[in-house]
Amino acid sequence: MSHRNGKATRCNLTVEEYKTKNLMKVEIRSKDIGNMVAAMASPLFAKVTGAQIPVDGGNDRVI
Repeated sequence: MSHRNGKATRCNLTVEEYKTKNLMKVEIRSKDIGNMVAAMASPLFAKVTGAQIPVDGGNDRVI
């Protein structure tokens, strides 16, 4: 059993439901993280320091 499958089962969700359990209802893939890293390493973010940008599809938790 994969880690994701176990988490989905504990949350009483299918794996597909668990993968899209965010406000945008989208699956976040490693490619999405890589795209953000590439963008932040580009001149677009050259003058940004200490930024934290969640790539999580949105959540309703307050941190």
